This record gives sequence, C-alpha cells and structure tokens, in this order.
Amino acid sequence: MNISKLFILRPVMTTLTMASILIFGVIAYKKLPVSELPNVDYPTIEVTVLNPGASPNTMSNTCATPLEREFMTIDGLNSITSNSITGKTTIILQFILDKSMDSASLDVTAAINRAEPNLPKNLPNNPTYQKVNPSQTPILYLAITSDTMPQNKLHDFASSFIGQRLSMIEGVSQVITYGAPYAARIQIDPEKLSSMNIGINEVV
Repeated sequence: MNISKLFILRPVMTTLTMASILIFGVIAYKKLPVSELPNVDYPTIEVTVLNPGASPNTMSNTCATPLEREFMTIDGLNSITSNSITGKTTIILQFILDKSMDSASLDVTAAINRAEPNLPKNLPNNPTYQKVNPSQTPILYLAITSDTMPQNKLHDFASSFIGQRLSMIEGVSQVITYGAPYAARIQIDPEKLSSMNIGINEVV
C-alpha cells in the first residue's frame, strides 16, 4: 500500500494530519524573529593610516597602495574601498558572511605587518584597524550654518547645545559633531628663531 492510497482510504486521518500541519505552521510563523534592523555582525574592518601633512595623492601612493596589495591576498575578502585625504588614509575591508571577525582580524594584522616595510618610514604610528558594523551608519545628517557666528563658536554651539539635546531623544544611540573647532595660527620669524638657536620642532 502506497502513501497516497493510505490517505485516500482514511479521510479522517488525512483531515487531522492536514489540520495539525496547518496549526503548527501558523504557530511557527508567528514565532519567527522578525526585525526591520536585524543585529547582524557583518565582517567589516576599517584600517586607518595617519601621516600629518602628506597630500591625498601621497597618502594614496605610499600608504593605500602597499596596504591594498597585501589585503587583496586575504582569503574571503569580498570588497575593498579606500579613501585618502590630507594626512589620512581609510581602507574599508568587507568580507564574505562566512568569514569570522576573529579570523578576519588576524588576517588583517598579518597583511599590515607584511606591508610595513613598504610604508613611509616617518609615520607617527603604525596603521590601526577596528571592527565596523555597517548597520550603525548614521541615518541623519544635520548641517548648521550662520552668517553672524564664527566657525569655532558655531561648532561649540552645535556640540554643547544641539548635540546634547539630540542625544536625549529616545532611541538615539550616538551623536557625533563635526566642524571647525577653535584653532590658532602662529606666525614664525625664522631670523629670530635662528638668533635664539631654537628649531621649528621645539616651537611645535
């Protein structure tokens, strides 16, 4: 007797079986975890290199390129994106989902060590990296301008007043303020420095 004939000859059992499957299916569906913003540990690492004063082109050629060459040899690397500005290079490494963060971190550390001989010798610090979760990308950017308030005071106002108010809103995880903080420009007289036997580095 095949399965089809068994269900045909026993309609009551067939009805009860189908009803049980339907009920358990509905219960299981309602218990499925659903989230609009699921907490997924994406294997993404951000590498940062600092070299104050170096132009974007110099940072790209002397820092980004040697590191990218070594990163490309890492198994499980899905994509690599780099951005170089004055004095700073940022490299984003996106790995496949099957790659664990611990394994990716070890591979990145080894790649940085291999690239170190080809990096500029005057770097103040070795390249650093940190784990990144793309789901924590900012969802709102707020720009503030003023025709009367100086840039440094505008930055202080945004940080101490607006930033603190926004951080008090329920559901806000972090508020980061960017802008032009207060800075002083010092004019140096080379002749006076020479007469006093003081070097530029000592002034800095």
